[in-house]
Amino acid sequence: PGEANAGGEDPRTRPAPTPSGPPTLLVQGTQEAAVLMYHDITPRPSVYFDVSVSEFEQHLRMLKDAEANVISLADLYDHLAAGKLLPPRAVVLTFDDCYLGQYEHAYPLLKQYGYPATFFIHTGVVGVKTSRDHMTWEQLQELDREGLVRVECHTVSHPED
Repeated sequence: PGEANAGGEDPRTRPAPTPSGPPTLLVQGTQEAAVLMYHDITPRPSVYFDVSVSEFEQHLRMLKDAEANVISLADLYDHLAAGKLLPPRAVVLTFDDCYLGQYEHAYPLLKQYGYPATFFIHTGVVGVKTSRDHMTWEQLQELDREGLVRVECHTVSHPED
């Protein structure tokens, strides 16, 4: 590894190839990144996609211990669209469906670790209690103002599971 080829060029320093597809095709980036997607973070998980608060904190601690670099989804997009370099061991954290547990349990831990995240909001349930409580517009605005969490649209009406 790292040896120059017959032309004297080290293949690891060669620029990424220019994409041949449409200009919106996300192919510029060549580095790998893991994307972890969560739903509700709750003291009492009730379905397979819930994660307990202690499990979530363990996940964040494991990322820190592994010297992972938690980056924003926007950073990953910039890498894929324009080849922006990513740090080694890049990880993106995302959350779906606007559950209140994301605000009450995940967000304080994200702040504690300084990890950015993207919350994808199911806008039809903002501030509405279904089988679970959901974040309010005020809570979402607070997250947006603070800047660690980026709020994005997931869907208006969510299909049944």
